[in-house]
Amino acid sequence: MTLRLRTRIFLAMAGVAAGALIATLVVAQIDAEDRAERQISQRFERARLSFQRLEAQRERSVAEGVASLARSHPVFRTVLSTASLAAYDLGLGGMPSEGDALRDANLRLRSILPSLDLATRHEIFVVASARGELLFDRCEPERFGDDLTGLDVLRDAVSAGSATDVWSRARDLPLGLALVPEPLPGVVYTVMVSPVEFGDGVHGFVLVGDPIGPEMLGRLRDVSDVDIALITGAGNAVTTLPVEHAAELEALASVMAGMPPTAAPIEWRLDGERFLVAREQVDEESEASFLLLRSLDAELAYLRGLEKSVALVGALALACALAASALLSRGITRPVAALQDAARRVGRADLDVRVEVTTRDELGELGDAFNSMVLGLRERDRVRRTFERHVSKRVADEILNSSELEMEGQRREVTVLFVDLAGFSAMTEVSAPEQVMERLSEYVEAVSRIVEEEDGTLNELWGDGVLAFWGAPLAQPDHALRACRTATRSAEALREILARWSEDGVSDLGFRMGLHTGPVIVGELAARTRSKYAAVGDAVNLASRIESAGKLYGCEMLVSGETRMRVGEAFAFRHLERVRVMGRAAPVDLYELLGPTGEVDAERIERAGSYEGALEALMNRKPDESERLLRKLLKETPDDRAAGRLLERVQRWKESPPPESWDGVEQLDRK
Repeated sequence: MTLRLRTRIFLAMAGVAAGALIATLVVAQIDAEDRAERQISQRFERARLSFQRLEAQRERSVAEGVASLARSHPVFRTVLSTASLAAYDLGLGGMPSEGDALRDANLRLRSILPSLDLATRHEIFVVASARGELLFDRCEPERFGDDLTGLDVLRDAVSAGSATDVWSRARDLPLGLALVPEPLPGVVYTVMVSPVEFGDGVHGFVLVGDPIGPEMLGRLRDVSDVDIALITGAGNAVTTLPVEHAAELEALASVMAGMPPTAAPIEWRLDGERFLVAREQVDEESEASFLLLRSLDAELAYLRGLEKSVALVGALALACALAASALLSRGITRPVAALQDAARRVGRADLDVRVEVTTRDELGELGDAFNSMVLGLRERDRVRRTFERHVSKRVADEILNSSELEMEGQRREVTVLFVDLAGFSAMTEVSAPEQVMERLSEYVEAVSRIVEEEDGTLNELWGDGVLAFWGAPLAQPDHALRACRTATRSAEALREILARWSEDGVSDLGFRMGLHTGPVIVGELAARTRSKYAAVGDAVNLASRIESAGKLYGCEMLVSGETRMRVGEAFAFRHLERVRVMGRAAPVDLYELLGPTGEVDAERIERAGSYEGALEALMNRKPDESERLLRKLLKETPDDRAAGRLLERVQRWKESPPPESWDGVEQLDRK
């Protein structure tokens, strides 16, 4: 089913409005969730830092309490000193046995326990001798003498001076020792050991500890604004969340157990509510870990109200957009129908069509643009007819697509190529007209094809002559290079054609080419019924003179010094002479175009050098040296007409030396 334009506009407006509304909600939700996740991650980091600061504060407090005992409690010092010396025989009679000394230390510590603030502030309070023997355990006050060196934390304290540990399982304690007020597992304790130092060394160790329970977790939650769950290796959980979540938290802990503590938070649902969860291990050796949780749904609660408001406003905007689209579609369809009819007429090649759209909006601009397009098509058609028989299809397409093309006359630098078929007039006298036209067409087709392949402009065909140029109508910075390439390629093609004609009995034919680079006037030459794009000016005439000079020098391809200079080292040349052609006062340097550099054989390059050496010797008024070089050259190549001509000039110079004002320019007395 085909929908009318008005219906499509209506549906499009509705779709855009609805899409914008949905996109707004989606973008708002994505942005809000991203922001909420960043904020929650920051809270998790604050919780980690708070726990670390709390533990550091507890360590400092214990270390300071033990140091205070060592300084200010003489009985405590005496007990430890006596217990530490009990195992040594000092040679004094009447000293108590080691067991008696340890029992005495236990009794005295039990008696002073109420006065020890450090002991009353911690659930775990253990005193050991310097050798690691149990002197007092708050959980079993009457027990003493047990070897505590099996405790990892005590061994660490002996070597490092102080140490901390986490007890979350029974194997953390030596066999048979309680040390904690309730059995493990089930509770996680943080324990700290500090040495008792006075006098000349360490006289014992104090071990204190406290459970990590709801009170501590509550303090962390208040600081960081996140919920915390402590999961032990035995599967017990202490959490700031409601107790009904305990089983789910244990399952979550098992999922996160294989994740590194630094892993990014994951999303988890508790009773259908979305939470972000991160894991923080209590200790590297402990199976207990913290789970940091924050409700993502609670963070995004404000977004739900925003979505309702946006949806309401969007619905009102959608209704207004639909009403506006209905009015807009009515104003569009009539001008569009007129443009549609005009476009059909243009499709039938009717370029005299014109539309009238009176609205002062984009539709009016569209009507003006359509009329401008039709005018452009007319001009394009006229330009195509002008150029289609003079340039290659690629150049024609570039011309048609160029916004800078001017058909009116303008001054441009171009390189002009004249090609002439020598001996053509004689051939017409002995050949049938049909053969003449066939061969002439073959010659013109060969040259024209190469001109087109090198993106040149075919300016003129008359008789056996071809005139082409490069550098206009399109600017071509390498126009001289293209012209020389065309000349050498055309020379190869013409040699093959003339060889084939010679086999058919048509001999004594040759060709000449002349190239010159200079300014010309290019533009459209138009009469009432005909027009063409052409180049006129002195550069065109000079190229014709250079082509004619080829007959004097016996050269197939001659170029001017201006062309030679722009080509650079891409082609090999032979400098023939500096001449003054008829009808032109300024001298011109003539060069024979030998071929592309690297493709001309070394002998020919060497002979060209000998010729130029002879020319330079003559210019320097050394006719004898010039004559010697030329005679040697003619001995090797007796058919070198240019060398023979220069030798004649040297002989005239010797017979009648020129005046001191001589500029070395040779006057050509023929066109």
